Amino acid sequence: MKRTAIILMIITIISKVVGFLRESAMAYYFPTTSAVSNAFVQAQKLPVVLISLLAASITTSFIPIYNRVVEKDGKVKGDVFTSNANNISVALTIILLVILEIFAPFVVKLFAPGFTGYTRELTISFMRLSMIAMIPSIMACVYRGYLNANDHFLVQNLQGFILSLVLIISMVISTKYNNDMIVGIGLLVASSLQYLPFIPALKAKGYKYYPVFDIKDENIKMIIILSIPVLLGVAVNQINAVVDQSLVTLFSDKGATILNYSFKLVEFVSGVVITNISILVYPQFSKFVIGNKIDNLKEAVMGSFSMISVLVFPCTVGLMALSHPIIQLLYYRGEFTVHDVDIAAAALFFYAIGIMGIAVKEIISKVFYSMNDTKTPTINSVWMVLVNILGDILLGKMYGIAGLAMATSISSLFGSITMIMRFRKKLGSFKSVESYIKDIIKMFIASIVMGLVAYFLYTFMASSLNSNLALMVSIAVSGLSYLGLLAVLKVNELNLFLDLFKKKIRKK
Repeated sequence: MKRTAIILMIITIISKVVGFLRESAMAYYFPTTSAVSNAFVQAQKLPVVLISLLAASITTSFIPIYNRVVEKDGKVKGDVFTSNANNISVALTIILLVILEIFAPFVVKLFAPGFTGYTRELTISFMRLSMIAMIPSIMACVYRGYLNANDHFLVQNLQGFILSLVLIISMVISTKYNNDMIVGIGLLVASSLQYLPFIPALKAKGYKYYPVFDIKDENIKMIIILSIPVLLGVAVNQINAVVDQSLVTLFSDKGATILNYSFKLVEFVSGVVITNISILVYPQFSKFVIGNKIDNLKEAVMGSFSMISVLVFPCTVGLMALSHPIIQLLYYRGEFTVHDVDIAAAALFFYAIGIMGIAVKEIISKVFYSMNDTKTPTINSVWMVLVNILGDILLGKMYGIAGLAMATSISSLFGSITMIMRFRKKLGSFKSVESYIKDIIKMFIASIVMGLVAYFLYTFMASSLNSNLALMVSIAVSGLSYLGLLAVLKVNELNLFLDLFKKKIRKK
């Protein structure tokens, strides 16, 4: 499992790099003020929001129910259930699609009220094309759950490559032939082709499709029941983001952009490490719950924390110690001033504090989902939003944009602590996993020392070297010091990386 986690992280990093190239291509071929650029961004908002909501609810509720069906009635019944879930999801999506296609002009007016003339018409066309892709996207949601439940995780990480590459090609062709609609067609093709890798993966797992459509199936009803709290939880998080974006405008006309740039680095760590590991362990949690193997479940939870901690701790401390030079390297150009760098660095520093809170909440939430309890994580999200809003008001008034970032981290840590308390109340303590706790403490100590090395080394070198070069050297040296400390402290997680390295050497 740990090797799979590392592979997923590497693929995710490469996918994000390709995604960055896609954004760069858009900026190169189509200025930010162009009709194509604006239409491209706005046309995706509704489809992306809808698919995100449906993906979160379907994938989360599907896996534990699928595992229960297979455990009780066998794999064939699991395939029948999967086919039924897919057919019903597609049928409902088609109905929604027809409605949205008819009312596309009104949707564009809602999402982009300032668009007029050619830009508005192009946005309507792009949106109508992109919404068609909701059908393969919803199929991918169901089959992603099926593959994850059957211990296949790589396909979903390939979707980003397909999307970005096809879009880049469509931008080049659009510019060559001076036809803006090619970008919209490329958006449809790219979104649709993301489903293709699922076909060989499903065949490899022995999946058989059944033309069944039984909306009265008790398992389908259970998916709907479990999905409602998940949808509410996602909606609550969206409200949280809206509140932050609204309040930040009170402090600066660039506030929203600065906050977004700072949080993107946190999202990068979260997307590469936390999301991949939580996806990987969720099916395992579900199987332990079905088998009533609570001790195994607790050990798997702590193993997940250990896998996450070995990377999240140094990333967190590194972002805090080098927040200013990192922001300067990534964003200090054009209209982004030295003052903006200072504000964004402060926001990044406080955002980073909450990364481990995000990780703990994500993993513990998956435990509750595996027990068919979607209410507890949703209620927890509501409390987090309330804490965040209160923190935004109090800390934002005192510290401005940095205060908003601080409030977000406090709410994340609050959410993680309360989730752990709920978990212990439901399943008992973690007495049998002392070795994991000792390793996590060692990782934390090594990360603190690493952070001190990074900070003082950069401070020393920045006075005599180029700041970007000093940053690169500081990251490399502090990273090596972290690995060295893990070896000295005999942290078990380090053995995984050493084993992988040894195998590569042997192959050569």
